[in-house]
Amino acid sequence: MTTRPPPVDQPARERIRTDLETSLLVEAGAGSGKTSMLVDRMLRLLSTGTVDVEGMAAVTFTRKAAGELRQRLQQALEKSLGELPAGSDEALRLRAALDGLDNAFAGTIHSFCARLLRERPLEAGVDPGFRELMTAEFMQLAHRFWSGFLERRAADGDPLLEEMERAGLRPTRFRDLFFMMMDNLDVEFPTPEAEPPDPFTITRIRKRLEALLDQGLENLPDAEPADGWDRGMTILQELRFSRRFPGWDETTDFLDALALVCNRKAFELTQRRWNSPAAAKLFKAEMNAFIEPEGPAAQLLVRWYAYRYPLVIRFVRQAAEEFREMRLRNGTLSFQDLLEGAASLLRGHPEARRDLGERFRRLLVDEFQDTDPLQAEVLFLLACEPGGGAKGEPGAGPEAGAEDGAEGGPGAGPGGDAGDGRWDAGPDPAWALGTPRPGALFVVGDPKQSIYRFRRADIALYGYVKDRFREFGAVVTLTTNFRSTPDIAALVNGVFQREDRFPAVETPAQASFARLDAWQPEGGLGPRVYQVEGSNREEVHADDAARIASWVQARVGEGRKPGDFLILTRNRKNLAGYARALEARNLPVQVTGAGVGVEEELRELVLLLRALVDPGDGVLTVAALTGLFVGLDHDQLLDFRMAGGAFDVRMTHAEEGPGAFTAAALNRLHERWRRSRVEPADLFVTSLAGEAGLIPWAAAGPLGSLRAGAMAYALDAVRRAATAGETSLPAALEALEAALEVEEAETPLEPLRGDAVRLMNLHQAKGLEAPVVILAEPAGAWSPPVQVFVERVGARAVGWFSVEEKGEGPYARALVVARPRAWSEKVEEAERFDAAEDVRLLYVAATRARETLLVAHNAAEPKKSPWRVLAEWLQENQRTVTLEATPEPSRTELEVDPEELSAQVAHSASILEERARASYRIAPVTLLAKGGGPPPP
Repeated sequence: MTTRPPPVDQPARERIRTDLETSLLVEAGAGSGKTSMLVDRMLRLLSTGTVDVEGMAAVTFTRKAAGELRQRLQQALEKSLGELPAGSDEALRLRAALDGLDNAFAGTIHSFCARLLRERPLEAGVDPGFRELMTAEFMQLAHRFWSGFLERRAADGDPLLEEMERAGLRPTRFRDLFFMMMDNLDVEFPTPEAEPPDPFTITRIRKRLEALLDQGLENLPDAEPADGWDRGMTILQELRFSRRFPGWDETTDFLDALALVCNRKAFELTQRRWNSPAAAKLFKAEMNAFIEPEGPAAQLLVRWYAYRYPLVIRFVRQAAEEFREMRLRNGTLSFQDLLEGAASLLRGHPEARRDLGERFRRLLVDEFQDTDPLQAEVLFLLACEPGGGAKGEPGAGPEAGAEDGAEGGPGAGPGGDAGDGRWDAGPDPAWALGTPRPGALFVVGDPKQSIYRFRRADIALYGYVKDRFREFGAVVTLTTNFRSTPDIAALVNGVFQREDRFPAVETPAQASFARLDAWQPEGGLGPRVYQVEGSNREEVHADDAARIASWVQARVGEGRKPGDFLILTRNRKNLAGYARALEARNLPVQVTGAGVGVEEELRELVLLLRALVDPGDGVLTVAALTGLFVGLDHDQLLDFRMAGGAFDVRMTHAEEGPGAFTAAALNRLHERWRRSRVEPADLFVTSLAGEAGLIPWAAAGPLGSLRAGAMAYALDAVRRAATAGETSLPAALEALEAALEVEEAETPLEPLRGDAVRLMNLHQAKGLEAPVVILAEPAGAWSPPVQVFVERVGARAVGWFSVEEKGEGPYARALVVARPRAWSEKVEEAERFDAAEDVRLLYVAATRARETLLVAHNAAEPKKSPWRVLAEWLQENQRTVTLEATPEPSRTELEVDPEELSAQVAHSASILEERARASYRIAPVTLLAKGGGPPPP
């Protein structure tokens, strides 16, 4: 029998197990067994007596990962104990560790920070009985605070608010910016003052734009061309309207109009659609000369935005800071509060830091590339002894206050902005300069999988920490891949070993290349590209969904399990369509990140509650009457109105004459309104959903488990709000709407069901793997415009915003209202970081598969595919496969237990009968029990 040689990175693996007195940063490539390495090091720390089980803290990225780590450590302890002589010193140590495993910490960084705060609440300045806010609860509280903040500032006559009004700024439009600021209060946002544009320049630019507008309007067709208005025509019409209303006499109104033409890369038009194509060509050239980025018009807007920018940032930062103070007073902390509170505790209280550092002598951190600056600060402060003489440490000399500006805020910190975008961040804060205790830190990460920059996990910070480890510890690399076959590893190495993807030497924006050394034998299809057809995203999506669902169905018919398949898309928009195609072929599916749960019944419940909250609003009442709960048609409403009826829920109505159906429905709403005034909101809303049969109704439809799970989650959000003392119906409505804004609303009724096809967008797939991975939907590759850029200089951070107002309506364009002068440079830098992260996202996608990786490709528009470079490599290497689409079955089987189904069907039938009496037309619903046959009686 041939013995396989050890992995090529075996020396690094041995060092992880044995070099316990050196702090290590382990760069672990995809599938390299990093969890096994974490467990091995923890086991060796315990078996050698280096630390007891309560002296370790294992910080993971998710609660699921924490549970897996704890389970694997327990299994390793039990296995080692079985191999050791009973009564030996090592066995006694491991037995003590196993008995005390419940006291060991293994969890997320947020739960770890919560533990630190609970151990020292007085020094941290938090209520000892504080509680953590769930995401939906936090969103509800933030919405309410923002409205109250605006009202208070307006009532107090805030001078800053008045100054913003003079600059034409509408604070009500800055709620999204307020939310972004809440997540970045530890970042410095420079706000250099700028003079407003001079009136002479404004007048000169205005006259030129008016002349161009008149020139263009002379050539504009009177009627819409056969091919429709082109983009240039549309802009001219918008300019003409704004010149009439509100007019260009006010500076703010004119500059908003100027932004319509200047805030675009070029002025485009189709010459043949204009009265005179030759004149249109000349007009296009003159307009592009007018909006040239370095020209007077564009530079006028740059000055205007720079003048407005500090006003907006100061106002929004004040709101975010007041909101944080309110949460601290009330003892309701967000996840960000936990991080900031723990960092502040350790930074400002050396005694508490020393005691907690003695408590947690060894810190082990997973997925370190996803760590944000506050998390890194907490870990470093715990690992370093206070007063150790590091530059910036308390008691370390004249520079002891070097960290004082770390919390950010206008003017905070020793750095400064020269006004032209150059930033001197000053010295690094103390936490980044200290030297951890020998062996105190063990972190595992892979910079090639750093894909959460939008969550503040910046690869530049990872690079800075890596350099620090080279000074006080060591960096080791794991390259052996135990997950994927050699064919898949060859694809990864072939695609990514390029300077424009992963360079040989790391840069501030990108990780360096590290090859994958496959350990598994060949198996499965390996990597393959398949063709999808379609001329637009909708056609591509429909064709791809049918091909994938048909192929998966055939493989399951050959013996594969549904749980073997993981389908990934770059974006989340069309995930529901893929799920429906799978479900139509009787394949169980679990969807993450699609918004599938926000379906008709949830929207209708919100609509009905709005009508009950404001019973005198006739528009809301009519909407509720024509919705899912009642189902009247407009003819019935017209009969009622013509008979003199009023759409007022506060009144009772005579159920007779032509409007009898509507009157009866209004009376039912009236009774519900009366109940809502006396019953606690959570009980009322739950009973309302129960009376309507919403959960079985959702469960009986397409993607029923997801939709019913979303309904159950939303109702639970209402109950949580009531538990916190919010028992009014408006509060319940707020809780419901806030719940639907977050991804947790997408919770299936069977969240732990394992044997189902998994479907998600790429960001959700981090840390997952499957025998078969399909990279779906080769269309719609798009990146949103940059709105915030945070630059990391060492361990310090400085940020800039592009402030935008969202227009009214679902299709309205966002309007830029304020930016720093150096924004164009920051956008270029941000786009460079974003492009680097796109490469890393592609790397994550390519490394999830164990045996088979299918990559979708649309030859008609290959550049629009997020998987383009993978598909090109596979085509060049003739690795292709054909996926044929088969027709969907005529009906869907919903596999549920017959006894459970019987009660659902009976209740749903009564609801459907009631709706039918109210003239609500519903297509029949067919449910099949397991094994086929008619539904139970």
